[in-house]
Amino acid sequence: MLEQLLKKNEYKQVLILGLVNHKEQASKEAIQADLAITPATFSRYLRNINLDLEEIFPNYDVKIINNSDQLSLLNTHDYSPDHLFNKLVHHYLMESNMYRMLKSLLLRNSHQTSLLIEELNISQSYFNKLIKQLNTFIEPTGVIIAQRNKEIFFDGDEAKIIYLEYLMRHYFETIEPLPCICTHSFPTIEEVVRDHTIADLNDVQKQRMETLHHTFKKRYKQLHLIKIPDSELKEVLKAAMCDYDLLDDTVPIDDFNCDMRLYTNLLARISSSQLEDLETKREIGRRLIELDTPIVKNIVLFIDTICEKFIPNMTKNSREYAEFFYMVILHIAYIRLFGCNYKGMFQLNLLSRLEASHEDQPIYAEILDYFHTPDNFLYLDKEISDVILNHNSLFIDSCYTAVRSYRKTTVKVSFDFIYRLSFEFFLQNRLRQIFGDSMLEYVADSNEADIMISDHFISVSKETTLFTFIDTNSSETLNKLLNLITRTYTTKIMTVESNKEKASQM
Repeated sequence: MLEQLLKKNEYKQVLILGLVNHKEQASKEAIQADLAITPATFSRYLRNINLDLEEIFPNYDVKIINNSDQLSLLNTHDYSPDHLFNKLVHHYLMESNMYRMLKSLLLRNSHQTSLLIEELNISQSYFNKLIKQLNTFIEPTGVIIAQRNKEIFFDGDEAKIIYLEYLMRHYFETIEPLPCICTHSFPTIEEVVRDHTIADLNDVQKQRMETLHHTFKKRYKQLHLIKIPDSELKEVLKAAMCDYDLLDDTVPIDDFNCDMRLYTNLLARISSSQLEDLETKREIGRRLIELDTPIVKNIVLFIDTICEKFIPNMTKNSREYAEFFYMVILHIAYIRLFGCNYKGMFQLNLLSRLEASHEDQPIYAEILDYFHTPDNFLYLDKEISDVILNHNSLFIDSCYTAVRSYRKTTVKVSFDFIYRLSFEFFLQNRLRQIFGDSMLEYVADSNEADIMISDHFISVSKETTLFTFIDTNSSETLNKLLNLITRTYTTKIMTVESNKEKASQM
C-alpha cells in the first residue's frame, strides 16, 4: 500500500530506514542491490532521510550513520524503531494527494467531486489519474472508486467495501488517528459485542475492534446489503458461531440479520487472533471437523496429507490437529467470502523479504516448495485447491506453525553460585516466569548444560556456554542473559528441524 501512496524515492527511503532500524549493522552494498539503486542514488536517499529526520526531530540527534559499508542508527533519544519509521512515513504522507483522497473517502461515504478536487488543490485530469491508479491497486477486491452524479465514493459488494475500508482505516491509524465524524445514532461497541470479549482484550486489540466498529458506523445505512450467498460457507460459519458468538444476542441495529451476524463474526476473527483463547479455537475446530460438507471433507483430507508428510506424530484427536483445522478453515472461509487476500495488500512485503532471516530453515523451504507444486493438490476439489494455490502464503504460515508446534526442545541450564546464593534462587524463579518449563530445563550436571550461570569464573566443557554474573544488580547483564537463552533456544530448535529433515530424506 505504501508503494501506491508515496513517491518512488520516498518509498525507497522508508525501506532504507526500516532496514537500518531492525538490524544492528546493515550493509550498504546489500541494500543497494536489494533496492536496485546506484551508489549515487543511495547517497542521495541517505541525505534526504537525515534531513527529514532532522526536521521531524529538531531537538534530538537522530540520523543514519554511514561507516564504510555498514550503516547504523544514531538515536540519542532512544526512540523505538517503529516510532521512527511511522514518523517518517507520516512526514511523507502529509504531502501525498493519494493518501489525502483516501482519507477523505474513509471519513464520509461520499464526497462532492468538485469540493474534493478543491480541497486537494489539483486539476481534474490529475484527480482522474489518481483514481485510475487507486482502482488498479484495489482491483483484486472487486471494489472500485466510482464517480456518479458529481460525487465520488466506494462502489461494489457491501461486504467487500466494509472490509476494505476497515483495513485502510486500521492501516492509516497506525500512522495518525482518524476521527469518526458520523453524526447519526449507532449502538456503542459495548452494546454490540459481548462484555467478556472486550474485557479480555489488550489495548491494541481493543483499538482494532474500535476501528471495526467505526467502519460499521460509517456504513450504517448500507449494512442490510451484506449477503453471504455461499450456502455451504454459511453452514460452516453457523457451526463456528454456535455457542461462540462474539456478538450480543440482541444487537440494537435495524434489520440486523443472520448474514450480518455471520459476517461480523468472521470479520472479527480474521482481524484479531486474540478474540478467542487457544482452547476455544480448538473446540470450534473439533466441532467443525464433524460437519458433513465438501469444504470440511476437503480440509480434513488436506490436513491428513500435510500431517503424513510433515507431522507424522500429529493425530486426529489431538488438540493441535483441531487448532490446525481451525486456522485452515478460517483461511478458506476468508477467501471464499472476499475472493482474495485483502490483508496481503497492506503488508510491507519488500521490507519483510529484505529483513527475512537467512538462517538454514530446511523444513520451511520444503513446505514452500510443496505449496508451489500444483500437482501436490490434485486430490482436492478444484475450488479448494485453487484457493490454497492462489493464496498459498496463508496456508504455508499455518502449516509451518503446526509443524513447529511438534518440534520441541529445551535449553538446559545449570547454576553455580557461591557468593550470592539468594540471587540464584531469585534468578531461577524469574527465568521460569519469563520462559516457562517447556523452554527451560534446570540440570544439576554442568556437563549436560547448554548454559552454565555462575557468579564466578569456572571451567566448563566446550559444549557449554559460561555466563558470569559479576554484578547481580545490573539490568543490562540480565538482558544479556535473556538474549543468550533466546539465541540458544533458536539455534537448538533450528538444529532439531534440520535433523528431522535429514532423517526424512534417509
